[in-house]
Amino acid sequence: NDPFFGGAAKSKHKILSTEPIELRTQPLPKKGKPTDFKNLVGQFSMTATIGKENLDAGDTTTLTVTVSGIGNVMDVSLTDLNLGDQFKVYPDQPMFTKSIHGNQIGGEKIFKFALVPFTTGRQTISSISLNYFDPDKKAYNTISTNPISLTIKPGTGTENLNLVQSGVAPTQQN
Repeated sequence: NDPFFGGAAKSKHKILSTEPIELRTQPLPKKGKPTDFKNLVGQFSMTATIGKENLDAGDTTTLTVTVSGIGNVMDVSLTDLNLGDQFKVYPDQPMFTKSIHGNQIGGEKIFKFALVPFTTGRQTISSISLNYFDPDKKAYNTISTNPISLTIKPGTGTENLNLVQSGVAPTQQN
């Protein structure tokens, strides 16, 4: 009896249901399970790129790590990059894009990290690894990025310390 519809609309309560769907699941095998396995299941690929390969001391560059594939990509996390001795690391919020591949779900997750080098010279960002279980091969797999080399040059700018004296003359005592 809504006045907007002039009281002509009537609703009828219905309960809809579907036939149950039977799923067969199996536990992940214990044999060959990596110690740092984080329950990723599917087929994945991973790449890493750097914004600037040559930078001055004090400059920042961005490390971008992309994980894509079929499976639970949204659950990928990259927390320990082992860069603490070489760089101050500022992680950004990861971005996730979902995609459907036939009857499988997947997508792409992009991680960005701002890096500030601690020292000058040639630096190497070591490979970043990710373990997952491939249900087609029924085996654990590890993917890794290629190492990335950087050159950090000493800062070119010089800072001068300018001492300024006040305009008031010091008083003399006899």
